[in-house]
Amino acid sequence: MVLIGDYIVDGRYDAWTYQKNFLMPGTKFLEPDPYVTLTIPSTSRTIIVASYYNQVNNTVVATSGRGFTRDGRVKPSVAAGGVNVLTTTPGGELITVTGSSAATAVLTGAVALILQWGIVEENNPVKINTMLISGTRKRSGDIYPNPVWGYGILDLSEVFKNIRYLDEDLNKNINNDIGEFTKNVIIRIPEEL
Repeated sequence: MVLIGDYIVDGRYDAWTYQKNFLMPGTKFLEPDPYVTLTIPSTSRTIIVASYYNQVNNTVVATSGRGFTRDGRVKPSVAAGGVNVLTTTPGGELITVTGSSAATAVLTGAVALILQWGIVEENNPVKINTMLISGTRKRSGDIYPNPVWGYGILDLSEVFKNIRYLDEDLNKNINNDIGEFTKNVIIRIPEEL
């Protein structure tokens, strides 16, 4: 393949190929960047993206997508377990699967539980991505956010602990007339005012 620039701004270009299974044998980049591998739709502004890791030994999987986006946005948002995830077949039999699709299903289940709490059970509306990020676990020695783990490892238990804390804090402040809840932010007003 030959790349020809009709209008060159800074000499930089980005290109992606199909997954290895869809390419002709031997098709590859000569100098690929293994740390920018996210593709559409994971690079869109509003989507929540999960990388996947081996939840047994707490290590990233080499085939997991990595970020950030070309314009510097943090993607992936969180890392979800994606190795030997127990699921069912269309016929109802139990199987284990591995991959980014499995991690995405785990993340989707977490989002569904948060939406159930926020919408179905008529609690305070929440920003899903903010709630997920607030409950992440961090690996010792890593700097966050980063292109592999995003803001950290998905921990649904911590997400709901944070939601419960927010609810308790909100109710305490509103009942004592010392706080106000505006657009998902608690504004603390000193008692003497």
